[in-house]
Amino acid sequence: MSDPSPPVTSSAPAFVGRTAVVLGGMYRLRTAESPLHGPRIQLLASGAAVHDVLGAQRVLGSDWGVHADVWSVASWTDLHRDALDADRARRRGEDRIPCVTARLSGTQGPVLAVSEGKRQVLDRLGPWVEQDYATLGSDGTAWPGTCEGLPGEVRVDVGTIVVTALHRLRRLGAVDPETVVNSRVRYGWRA
Repeated sequence: MSDPSPPVTSSAPAFVGRTAVVLGGMYRLRTAESPLHGPRIQLLASGAAVHDVLGAQRVLGSDWGVHADVWSVASWTDLHRDALDADRARRRGEDRIPCVTARLSGTQGPVLAVSEGKRQVLDRLGPWVEQDYATLGSDGTAWPGTCEGLPGEVRVDVGTIVVTALHRLRRLGAVDPETVVNSRVRYGWRA
């Protein structure tokens, strides 16, 4: 049986322990079509959110001129454990970089992590992401098609991902405020 993970190139850092498994579990699933010009963002996703993130990548490119790279994450918890392990190794004097840091090293734009689960799990990776970092999660209550209308509902779908991505880019000066307002109107948010 063949390994479904993309091959690791010789330029990829060497990881030890749990990270060897995680390395295949966080990989760039799809690169933006026009990597040289315009605003750029990194979209990380897991589970059912991968479908919506791929949709957001398409919409960001075609409707808003934003280039998004999509990353697939098999386990947010394992990435967090790996980061903690790397911190412990560095305290012992070892030269070790967390997988999430190494994989995103050299990428352009902010990072938006998306999951159908609790965003608190994604938030734990923030200290090891060098770029501007934000998260979207349903907190287990309102993935589209489930539990609509619950108090405190956080809806995660293509529109939410697009608006949030544009907002993060606006914070960095990569898109103008009017773009964010227009996206909110288009996707039914308050302007």
